[in-house]
Amino acid sequence: MFKTNQEVSLTKENPMKELEYSYYLVTIAYDGSSFWGWAKQPNRFTVQGHIEEILSKLFQRKLTILATSCTDKGVHAMEQKFTFSLPFFLDNKKLENILKKAFHKYILIKKVEKVSSNFHPLKNPVIK
Repeated sequence: MFKTNQEVSLTKENPMKELEYSYYLVTIAYDGSSFWGWAKQPNRFTVQGHIEEILSKLFQRKLTILATSCTDKGVHAMEQKFTFSLPFFLDNKKLENILKKAFHKYILIKKVEKVSSNFHPLKNPVIK
């Protein structure tokens, strides 16, 4: 878990730096057998619900994600992407390692990229 922005002491050893919001694009893969599809549903284990729950616990704040597309129940994904933001900067590789450890059971974190605040996962993809 991470301390909130106000509690973070900014030192050389600390990878977090206080900034405006930082935006990230995360590429994942998963076996859809365990999930009731992508979209959050009440009382169902979904990809979006699982990701948002883990991210919110990690960063001690309610976080929501926006995906490039959705999958149905039981459908696998090889290159699914989603975005989310944090109210501080965290190095891509550091964030990738944190997410890999947190999601290792059901979701493979393939890549984390920093994107601009105007990046939109549904409007900016070149191919799907």
